[in-house]
Amino acid sequence: MRKRRKGANRYYLLAGVAVIVILAGGFLLGSRIMAQANNPVPGSSSDPLVAKSYLDKQLSGLTSQYESLKNQLTTLQSKVAALEKQVAELKSVISSSSAGGTTASNVRKGIVTASLLNLRNYPSTSKGKIVAQLPAGTVLTVYMAKTSGDWYYVSTPAGKYGYVYKAYVKLQ
Repeated sequence: MRKRRKGANRYYLLAGVAVIVILAGGFLLGSRIMAQANNPVPGSSSDPLVAKSYLDKQLSGLTSQYESLKNQLTTLQSKVAALEKQVAELKSVISSSSAGGTTASNVRKGIVTASLLNLRNYPSTSKGKIVAQLPAGTVLTVYMAKTSGDWYYVSTPAGKYGYVYKAYVKLQ
C-alpha cells in the first residue's frame, strides 16, 4: 500500500506544481495585460499625451490658417474699397461728361511719351502715391472732365485709374 501512496503523493505533487505553474503563468500574463491597459503604447490612439500633442499640432495649424485667411480678407476688403472708389469716380466722370457735352469731347485717347510714366492716385508728385508705372507707347483713356491743372485723369489698358503728368502724354 505504501507504494500506492508514494505514487499518489507524486501525482498530487505534480498536480500541485502544475497548478502553481498555471497560476503563475496566468498571473504574469494578467499583469502584462493590465500594464498595457494602464500604460498605453506610445503613439496609439489611447495614449492621452500623444492625443493631446496631436490636437495641439492640429490647433496650431488651424490657428495659422485662420490668421492667413484673416489677412487675405483684410487685403480683399481694401481692394474692394479701392474698386468702389474707382466706380464712384467713373460715375462722376460719366455724369460730368454727359452734363458737359458729348462724350467724344470729354474722353480722349493719349499715348505715353516718357520712357516710364508714373500713374498716381492724386494729382501731385508730393502727395500722390504711385499706383503703376507705364512704359512709353501705352495707350491711355484720358477723362478730360477730371483734368486737374497739369494732370490728366486716365485709365490704363490693365484697368487702373489715376493721374499722369500732362507733359508726358500726347493726346490723339
